[in-house]
Amino acid sequence: YDMGRLRNNNPGIRFLIQLWSKYCELEDFHLEWAKKHIRCLTELKKNHLLYYEGEHKKEIYIVIKGLIGRVIENDDTGKRQILSVGTSGMGLMTTNHLYSSTPSKGDIIVLRPGTKIIQLSYRSILELREMDRNADILINVLANKKKKQMSALRRISLEGTAFEKCLLFAEELPQLCKRLSHQE
Repeated sequence: YDMGRLRNNNPGIRFLIQLWSKYCELEDFHLEWAKKHIRCLTELKKNHLLYYEGEHKKEIYIVIKGLIGRVIENDDTGKRQILSVGTSGMGLMTTNHLYSSTPSKGDIIVLRPGTKIIQLSYRSILELREMDRNADILINVLANKKKKQMSALRRISLEGTAFEKCLLFAEELPQLCKRLSHQE
């Protein structure tokens, strides 16, 4: 794991600034804020636990490379169920939203070896929000990517047969379909 103050050329810093700057104009202090507040977790192994359900953390995990997922164990079948998947540029949160203390449902785990993520505390985002409204743009970009995926998954879940659900999943979420195993 990378620790301490990060350099401008750190892949996590570059990724966050590049993602964010697609939607608004950033200034030098945004880079300084990112260097001070993000934690880069690199070369994570498959099944690495980032957050376990019920843990009182207030953090968001933004995917740089690889896949992370929010998962629950089905006690009846003993199988893992994936509730949502974080792909590059998406974030999964440890609570229902930035102002919530209610732990989110499911564990957040790494689904692919070599996954790289950015970890940010809610506090750092909320402090930035007090000083700069561009924080809202970053929050909205991350939230909208997740909402779009969740909306598509909900529509797919309402289809009739399992076969029809698989076809619709491949059609509506082709990038995700290509990256997940058949079992997932």
